[in-house]
Amino acid sequence: MSNSPSHAKIVLDMKRRNLTRLHGTLIAVLCLSALFLTHVCWGQDEGPIRFNVPSPPVVAAASAILMDATTGTVLWEQNADQPRPPASLTKVMTALLILEGGRLGDWVTVTPTVLEGWGSCAGLKPGERIVMRDLLYAILLKSANDACLVAAEYVDGSVTAFVEHMNQRARKLGATNTHFVNPHGLHDDAHVSTARDMAAIARCALQNVIFRTVSNRKTETIHWQGYEGRNTLQLINKNKLLWRYDEADGVKTGYTKQAGNCLIASATRGDWQLLSVVMKSPGTWDESEKLLRYGFNTFRDVRLFPAEGVVTTVKIRKGARPALELVAKSALAAVVPAGREGLVHYHNILKLHPAPIRAGEQLGWVVAENHGHELARVPLVAARPVEKALVYQIIPRLLLWGGVALGILCLRNAYAKTAKGPRRRRRRVSSRR
Repeated sequence: MSNSPSHAKIVLDMKRRNLTRLHGTLIAVLCLSALFLTHVCWGQDEGPIRFNVPSPPVVAAASAILMDATTGTVLWEQNADQPRPPASLTKVMTALLILEGGRLGDWVTVTPTVLEGWGSCAGLKPGERIVMRDLLYAILLKSANDACLVAAEYVDGSVTAFVEHMNQRARKLGATNTHFVNPHGLHDDAHVSTARDMAAIARCALQNVIFRTVSNRKTETIHWQGYEGRNTLQLINKNKLLWRYDEADGVKTGYTKQAGNCLIASATRGDWQLLSVVMKSPGTWDESEKLLRYGFNTFRDVRLFPAEGVVTTVKIRKGARPALELVAKSALAAVVPAGREGLVHYHNILKLHPAPIRAGEQLGWVVAENHGHELARVPLVAARPVEKALVYQIIPRLLLWGGVALGILCLRNAYAKTAKGPRRRRRRVSSRR
């Protein structure tokens, strides 16, 4: 009976139905998978893109960082927040404070404090006189410790006050892991900084055209008034990267036994500048050059607006002008991996208020972004002042004087009514008599 034709037909039909169900299940699974993959891809396209970039070169430095000098964007880092002795990298802050003092033409008399300097020195002696500009060259090219002491004492009255000034300036720049004990960087266990902090300090210094010029100078001759007449010293920049790498243009070397070899290096390609810091590096020149070349070859600098470039035009309520141009307070730029330049866009965040408005007053931000992911922002400021429209100046005055006139009239009427009362009573009394 089990071998009957009808039974075989039933079994065959069941197998067909099972196969049909299996096919349906597979098709459903494939459809759902396709839908899921489509959703994932859409989400990636709509959200901030995570760029895949080539691996950086192997760096043996104890700590290091690669940064865009314009925006401060960190392109690569290694133990960048590890406190370490900075050695003569310290002198970047010393030079920055000298430049911010703005007295490069002053003649400085060397005091006995100079005798506290040792190691790399220019050979200054108490009683000699030297121009502050030549002290700056001695500090940045020869890394002269005695020049640091002379300049520090002249700028702030004492070395102690200057060091406190250094620490205040570091905190203002966000270098919170930095603590200076002296202006030259000779070793002290309490004298520490980090690769990230030194990059922030150097980035600020590089915004000063004199610092850029001096730190990029390969050689310089300085003079000062000595006991036996004019002294002359030929300076040769200790930063050998200036000779080894054509795009290099600064900044400062450093070495002590405890700190090892350190270097803050900058390089410029076109008008794009990168900044690297290596601390306790066994190959200072090679590692710095490799990092800088990696940055230029892997990333691209996207310039959206120059400093003081017009970003947008807005209407100002109650203003005498119908429109006001808003400009970028500083250059707006972003750094992205090569090939992704077209994905950078910008938008404005406005905080407007009625006139009057001062020239240079901040009225918002212009933000560079990649699919909603903020890359950089700079303030939007008024290109010119906007006074109140005449009508808005006159109406308040009219209301004010109208109110004053109305008040005087009310007082007059009240006084008149008060005065009429006694006169009426006197008339009544006289009529009765």
